[in-house]
Amino acid sequence: MSVQQIPLVVSWIAAIDPNRNTDEIGLAERMTRELSDASELGITEYFIGYFEQLPTFFMVGSPVEGHNYEIVTLLVSPLIEEKLHLPLYHQVIQFVFKKELVDRVIYQVESKNELQKAILAALGFRDFGSTDSAPIRVCYGCRRADFLVS
Repeated sequence: MSVQQIPLVVSWIAAIDPNRNTDEIGLAERMTRELSDASELGITEYFIGYFEQLPTFFMVGSPVEGHNYEIVTLLVSPLIEEKLHLPLYHQVIQFVFKKELVDRVIYQVESKNELQKAILAALGFRDFGSTDSAPIRVCYGCRRADFLVS
């Protein structure tokens, strides 16, 4: 991801939750600093994905213990219709498996988000259970061998 793409991502964040009154300027400045720091260290983990030359998702992730890769943030453009989320998530997970030498991708979702949970299940992800005592987020994982390849 380039610094020039940060305003696009910030505008998506603001559009997804317009009642939150996002400090777009402050968020853009913070992301610019983070991207700059990560680039200097050679560990840039901000990605923006494209489909038919249109930016469609923003992802932050990192390798974790063993041969795992955790997606920390996956933000789909608010312009993308729900029916396109499954192929988009497929593209994201395929991107991770191709880019990273990992055996498993891990992603946490809100326990009430049935659409996300159904998409992950269709792609070969398995429920690892709640990450909290009060199940707000559920951890899912998908091994390379179980990933739906199309």
